[in-house]
Amino acid sequence: MAILSFRWAIRLAVTGDLRFCSHHDMMRAIERLAVRSRLPLHYSQGFNPRPVISLPAARPVGIAGESEILCINFDAELDSAELLDSLNRNALPGMIFESAMPLATAKATPQITAIVYSMKLAASEVTPLSHKVDELKNSEQWLIHRSVKPSSRRGGRNSREESFVDINLKPRVDVMEICGENFTFTLVPCGDSWAKPCEVLALAGIGGPKNVARLHRVEVRTD
Repeated sequence: MAILSFRWAIRLAVTGDLRFCSHHDMMRAIERLAVRSRLPLHYSQGFNPRPVISLPAARPVGIAGESEILCINFDAELDSAELLDSLNRNALPGMIFESAMPLATAKATPQITAIVYSMKLAASEVTPLSHKVDELKNSEQWLIHRSVKPSSRRGGRNSREESFVDINLKPRVDVMEICGENFTFTLVPCGDSWAKPCEVLALAGIGGPKNVARLHRVEVRTD
């Protein structure tokens, strides 16, 4: 007989050095945190049971985030205030749990509708970037070359081969603007495809790892 589970959507902030953790490392850290907090975690079935935990919107490495969304299943009903208190008492430095809300069903997952990024600009960057943003707004297409990983299936292409496809970012970027000394842009899905924040920065002429690390993911919007 299956155990009834209760699914929660939890919002958290990821700041400081923790932003350099990969998606895999974040999942492992959250799993260990939930175990330390002695929460009534719901486990998957099979030979290798694992807590049912997911991060629906993977955060790019190096980018701090607010209002990140985390989904966890529990085997018992919980109080939101007690859940947040337990998580925050055991959280790693740079991880802050902000809010928690029960979902309608044990399999419900919020659908990501938009992700908002922001970057604080130096005074000398504002004018040239404003000109670039105006130029992009007047362009019909924002074409970039995206590398495509080769197939790893048996009989596929050689694993050392790499190919590129042309992607039009314009339908994948809902808003791009300069607000005071902040460069902000909002990514939206185009089918199952999203623009990458590093691609948007490169398109604006400010690409590179150092500028990616200056980005802040300020909002993950859901339906």
